[in-house]
Formats: sequence, structure tokens, C-alpha cells
Amino acid sequence: MKKYLIGIDIGTSGLKAGVIDETGMVLARTSIKNSSSFEGTGRARQDALSIVINTAKLIETVCNLAGILPTDVAALGLDGQMGGIIGINDDFDPITGLDMGLDLTSEQINADFHQKYHKELLSISCGSPRNTPKIVWWKKHEPEIYKKVRRFTTLSGYVAGVLAGLRGEDAAIDDTMIAYFGNEDAKQRNWSKELTELWDIDIKKMPRIGKPWDILGTISKSVSRQTGLTEGTPIVFGAGDQPAGFFGGGFEDSGTLIDIGGSTTMLTLCVDEFKPDIEKGSIMYLPAVDRHKYFATWYINGGGMVMPWFHNNFGGNFSLAELSTEADKIPVGSNNLLFSPYFNGRQCPYHNNLRGSWVGLNLSHKPADMMRSIYEGISAQYSQGLSSINRLFPNLLPSIIEGIGGAAKDNVLTRIKANFTQREYRIHLGFDASLRGSAIIAGLGVGIFDINNIPSPEKTVCDYTIKTDPEKVDSYKKLRSTYSQFEKKSLEEICNGLLRLSNKN
Repeated sequence: MKKYLIGIDIGTSGLKAGVIDETGMVLARTSIKNSSSFEGTGRARQDALSIVINTAKLIETVCNLAGILPTDVAALGLDGQMGGIIGINDDFDPITGLDMGLDLTSEQINADFHQKYHKELLSISCGSPRNTPKIVWWKKHEPEIYKKVRRFTTLSGYVAGVLAGLRGEDAAIDDTMIAYFGNEDAKQRNWSKELTELWDIDIKKMPRIGKPWDILGTISKSVSRQTGLTEGTPIVFGAGDQPAGFFGGGFEDSGTLIDIGGSTTMLTLCVDEFKPDIEKGSIMYLPAVDRHKYFATWYINGGGMVMPWFHNNFGGNFSLAELSTEADKIPVGSNNLLFSPYFNGRQCPYHNNLRGSWVGLNLSHKPADMMRSIYEGISAQYSQGLSSINRLFPNLLPSIIEGIGGAAKDNVLTRIKANFTQREYRIHLGFDASLRGSAIIAGLGVGIFDINNIPSPEKTVCDYTIKTDPEKVDSYKKLRSTYSQFEKKSLEEICNGLLRLSNKN
């Protein structure tokens, strides 16, 4: 019996592949960067076809690294970025291209819907529409293309469909991937007829929904020739990148609090119920692989991309690590400099005109001051996110935060987060949670694993911990208060004014 499984993680910044065995151990992994382009108009682009090509290459490479034959692979599971859609025709051609989650073209449609149907949206959906507004945009602005779309799907759904040689009518996603659409029923984990009608789109153009371990299709003959995988090797529906990582990392216990330091930064709590944040709209939900659980989530769309953006444009001769070291020397408060990290607008609560900005800049400020303020601005938002989660689940928050993702490796940033949230961080470095999660889901689909007997994750203990600094408690308390007043009284008004000014010009 074939005993090896492949997990593919299609992130915003990178593409990864890993091989696990029947014990759940990751035997090998490999990765490649995904290139993105950003334009001043708010456009964000990635080439979906190149991601398909690179996926095929990585499959062959990771099998070689693991010392196995591709023919020994029993099944594949793919997870991917949850924001963004691709419209495909009957032949599974990507006729819209990838409309990325970070793309802002459809944000006015999103804003109008929030204003008109705030209560319906927050009470039925997961709470943060990113994908359905894009579908509405295509219907409104490119009606001829919209008519040709057989179904809209996500990037990972598209890649899996190409590997399997699917037809357009077969396009599908799993029930964790519905989170960022906007016409989903969070409780039923299906499309909401009511919300779909309010958005005024055709529900028949939505992808089919299945369980993560359901078989989507099998490796086609042409892909078999490219990768060496046996034709007919099963491909499961897979999951969203975050739910796959939580599942693979063993973070699906209620009361687990996780900081995901990825391209989009998240603070999320595993809970046993869907409790809509109708009052504030600050918390959205990610369905877990376990159908009885959700992740109550606060996030900054694109927040993790701010640090490399600043370094690449303003870091001078410093490396990113060196710039972080210099920022660590700056006192709390960044020499009276405040920063808003919402470069792509705020999603929870929804304020589409809120943008990234500094307040307090003067001629004495250096790149290290600005980098420190970025860290503090993000961390201040984490503190507010924690308060929002606590408002809904006051008896469930633990005293420890599990830190995962690339940003968890930056100890300066994490120490500032710990001081803002007044919680200890447990850091998990190099932990292939998403790859492992996707591969195990594939194993569930072909019977290698049983849902009631999942292998324990490789992380039994963290790599190290970062504690709060007792000597700086008062300083961070004052800075938290400053940020709270700064945002409530001025920031959104300032950003709206800047937007009006740019529109006039």
C-alpha cells in the first residue's frame, strides 16, 4: 500500500510542498516565492498559470528530497490563500485571471453592501467579505466575461482542478474556504440563498462545496507525465491555508490563542460556537477542519507585508534583520511617532478608506524610528483585537499566545506584541503546519488516517518563549491608551480627507 502523502501550500508570498509518511512526520519540504505586483490604483496581481507550473515542479522536487518515487504517493492535498477568486469557463480556462484578495478594485462594492446590509451580513456570513464583491464587480463591469464564467473558484481550487483535468462545472472548494466570500452561511457551511440574492449574483456560478477530505478528482495523464505521479492518484478538496495549518499544528482545541505572522497578520481563538459580532463587526470566523469548531479571528489584511515593504523602499543599506535590531534600540513610543498598518483598508470592523499612515513625523526621525513605529502600530492593533475577542468570549482567553508564521521569527516584533497584549508568547519556528495539515487531510481521503485518530503533531513543545517586560508595563499601558485615542478621534477622518483630496487631483 502506498504510504506517502503530499501537501501543497499556496500562500500569497510563497508556494510550498511537503511529503509526510504514515506517522504524520514531514520527511521533506521545498518552496519557491510567488511574485506579486502592486499598482497605485489598488490593483494587485499574481499569475495563476505560473503557480500551476511551479506546483508541478515542486511535486517532483520534493519527492526527490524525500527519497521516494512519485509513484509511491497515495494522495495530494492542497491548501491556499483564502482571499481571491478566479472565474473559469466550461473548459476550466481562467478567463478572469486571479483577482487577488489584496486587490482593492471592488472595495466600493464591498463598502456599499456593508452599509446596506450590515446586520444580514454579520449574522449569516463569516463576517469578512473579500471574494463575493469581486464576483459582483465582474458582473457589473465585465458582463460579457461574467456570462462566460461557469464557476468562480479560489486559487487552490483552480490549481487542484488543473491537476485533475476538471471541467468548469466541477470546480469546487471545501467548507473552510468559504470564510472570505460574503454570501456563505457560516453555520450551515454552504451558500446562503438570502445573501446571494442580496448580492445579486447567480448562485450557480459559485463553486461546489465539500468536506476537506472529499475526493475532488485524480491526477490527469498530462500532469502524470510532468510530475511522475501515477495517473489516477487522488486529490482531495483540501482546506484554507489557515484552517489547514491549525489542523496540522494541533491547534484545534478550544481556548487556543494563535498569532499568525503571515502576509496577512491574524490573532485567532479556537471556539466551539459561531457567535456573530453584530454589534461591532470586529471579529470574523474561520471554519475549522473540525466541523464543530470555529476560529474567532481579528486580522490586518496584508499586515505582514508592511515590514518588507518598508525595508525594500526605505531600509537603505540595512538588511531587514539589521533594521529590526536598530528598531529595538529606540525607546517605547518610537520618539513620538504613531503608525497605522491598514495599507489595504480595515476589514474588521469594515472601514475601506482607512489606510496606512504615520502621524508625528518630523525631520529628526530615522528609518529605525519608523520601523519601531511599524512594530508598535501593528502590536497596538493586536491589543485591540484581543479586547474584541475577549468581548465575545470573556471566559475562554488563555494567558499564552502561540506564535507561528514568518513574523514569529522576529523577536523584536514579538516582544513588543507580548508587552502590548500582556501575554507570554510560545514561538514555533520552521513548523510545517499547513503542509502537514494538507497532507493528513489527503490521508483521510484515502483511508490512511482516521478522523478520530490523527497522528500527534511534530510540535509537542515550542522552540522558545518570549515574556513581557515588567519594567515597561506602564510605558506600554500609556502607549496603548495613546493609540486607542489616536484611532478613535482622528485617524479615519484624516484618511478619508486624504482620499477625497487624491480624488480631486
